[in-house]
Amino acid sequence: MVRVLAYVLRFINNLKGSRVSHNFLSSTELNSALMLLIKYEQELYFKDEIESLKKNECVKGSLLNLHPFLDNLGILRVGGRLHHASIPYAQKHQAILPRESYVTECLVRSEHERLLHAGPRLLLSNINQKYWITNGLLYVKKITNKCIKCFRQKATASKQLMGSLPAGRVTALSRPFEKVGVDFAGPINVKLSRVRRSVIGKGYICVFVCFATKAIHLELASDLTTDTYLACLRRLISRRGLPKEIYSDNASTFKGARNQLVELYKLFSSKDHQSKVMQFTAEKGIDFHFIPSRSPTFGGLWEGAVKSTKYHLRRVVQSHQLTYEQFEHCVSRDRMCT
Repeated sequence: MVRVLAYVLRFINNLKGSRVSHNFLSSTELNSALMLLIKYEQELYFKDEIESLKKNECVKGSLLNLHPFLDNLGILRVGGRLHHASIPYAQKHQAILPRESYVTECLVRSEHERLLHAGPRLLLSNINQKYWITNGLLYVKKITNKCIKCFRQKATASKQLMGSLPAGRVTALSRPFEKVGVDFAGPINVKLSRVRRSVIGKGYICVFVCFATKAIHLELASDLTTDTYLACLRRLISRRGLPKEIYSDNASTFKGARNQLVELYKLFSSKDHQSKVMQFTAEKGIDFHFIPSRSPTFGGLWEGAVKSTKYHLRRVVQSHQLTYEQFEHCVSRDRMCT
């Protein structure tokens, strides 16, 4: 539209005798054509306001707060207190665009594509460098919501409504660590001695989280054997009391990380391990539960506890290599904080 009008204006100027030597359209010609379009749209939609300004009368209606005025080209612009600001004139006094105009819609769509399908606020911020759209944010949102490409990119997959939380998660009448979830974090590097160039071995952190209070209890494990796991469980009982129910991951939860957590996968998938754990907990009067296969969302509570443990451990230990006793000291400090 702007280019066609620019060629029409050039043709009129050529008829008047001021011929243009070059064939391409200059930025001045394009800007003049655009300003002429905006002026026509303003006279169409803001006729009463323009007549009031020409008569030096007060403007009434939606443009009252903008303190509008007419420039030397007869274009309605926003007033204000930025006369002495060292910014372009079009940025100090933006041309007012009626949102009912098709020219305004075309300008917003063009700017939206030029900014690589930017969001409504970024789009409006760039448009306000030269133009002011009445009730602009709602209008820009209306235009961007009609963009097919943006609509496809913002498409979200259907989300299944999750079931209710178990009673142990929402009942605060039970004492701390009466119902717990357990998981392992690691592996972590552990120095096997205090000499300068000690052999580095692997260690793990057994994470227990209380269902009622979300408190976390950490125990350091030297390996992933059933005896070590039961020793961590005994230390939990000695320090926190005997739990009534323990929830743990199913073996299939660790299949996705089999390459990095082979030992952990073997531990939880071992029938001998499960039978020993069930026998130990049965003797103590503890009910042991496994979450369903391929359902990690059932263990979100202890997965979040593992994430928090790794978050602080990385920032405290960083790249240092600690011994078993030094790691136990760090774990005991976290245990005291909980």
